[in-house]
Amino acid sequence: MPKVRADILKEQLTQLTQLHEKALRDVGAIESNDHHYPSYPDSIRELMSYLARSQFLHREYNKFKINGILQNLDEVGFEELTAALTAICRSEKWCTGSWKMHLENKSMLPLLKRVGDLLSKVSMSERITGITVYGPNN
Repeated sequence: MPKVRADILKEQLTQLTQLHEKALRDVGAIESNDHHYPSYPDSIRELMSYLARSQFLHREYNKFKINGILQNLDEVGFEELTAALTAICRSEKWCTGSWKMHLENKSMLPLLKRVGDLLSKVSMSERITGITVYGPNN
């Protein structure tokens, strides 16, 4: 499994957190069309697009029990966190309106906070195993 430098992850986490905050402010602007499909504001599409290009995705995310990760955040590591973030990012493909639900429930907030907590405990030049696979810096 590839290893990613912690400083790259910290930069991406900062950007992701800023985009998340902006998307949260725009949840009320989500509209539905005649077929009940949500029309997401640019800020929400930008958040999910950035997440999809980041190092915080996990190729084999579906092998994890996401609810278990969310219920035991204090005990999970980078691999589980990336699996949960991937599940959120990809959820709109399987369930229309799921991004809206995740934003309204603030599902990403504790995941991002836990990633930040874990990153604060490592040297910025350290390479992290468990952060994976799709992002541009592999």
